[in-house]
Amino acid sequence: MRKAEQIKPNVLGMQVPTIDVATFLTMLEDNPRLAVLDVRELDEVARAALPIGTVYHYPMSVWEKKGLAGLPEPLQDRSKPLVVMCHHGQRSAFATLILHLQGWEKVVNLQGGIDRVALETNLNIPRYL
Repeated sequence: MRKAEQIKPNVLGMQVPTIDVATFLTMLEDNPRLAVLDVRELDEVARAALPIGTVYHYPMSVWEKKGLAGLPEPLQDRSKPLVVMCHHGQRSAFATLILHLQGWEKVVNLQGGIDRVALETNLNIPRYL
């Protein structure tokens, strides 16, 4: 797995491990069952879904109520690689930081979110506002 050194956005004064779309696609080639945590709301997922990887949906609105205990069971292993995404990468950056601070060792934020994936790939993902 390539390191998440491309861009590290700052959230609450802390660096967030982040990857770009090209690195994300390489990770998926190496591990087609790579876990992806989508923190978007249900209406957003209905508009545009990621057709690759093993995607788990846990919206930020649910996260705020249930916390980390509500994460899908396969994501509870803090040693496995995990890519977090949202629409443009801001919510997922915050979620990535929380997971990282709570001991997830290989968690990274997908820079630009699903919108950037739609722009930079031929996966036919619709864009939305």
